[in-house]
Amino acid sequence: AGLYLGDGKVFCQAKPLGIPMMLEAADAGLTVHICRGKGWEPETSAFFRALINRGHHVLDVGTNVGYFSECCLKGCYGIDVQVHGVSLS
Repeated sequence: AGLYLGDGKVFCQAKPLGIPMMLEAADAGLTVHICRGKGWEPETSAFFRALINRGHHVLDVGTNVGYFSECCLKGCYGIDVQVHGVSLS
C-alpha cells in the first residue's frame, strides 16, 4: 500500500526488492501496480537483469518514474551500476 504525501505524490516500497519510490497519484496504471506489490512488467525486468552486469553504465531513456533503473538495476547490483535516467516528458 502507498502513503499519500499530498501534491499528487504517493510513497511506496516497490517490489520485489522493497525499493522506496515516489510516484504520481494520478497514474492509475503504474502507481496502482507498484503500490499493490505487483511490480511492473516482470519480463522486461528479467531482461534487464540478464543483460546488465556489475560496472556497466546504463542510460535509461524514457525513464518515467525510474522503476527499471531503481528496482531492476540498482536494486540488484547496488552502487556498482551507474544509472542515468532521462525522462522524455
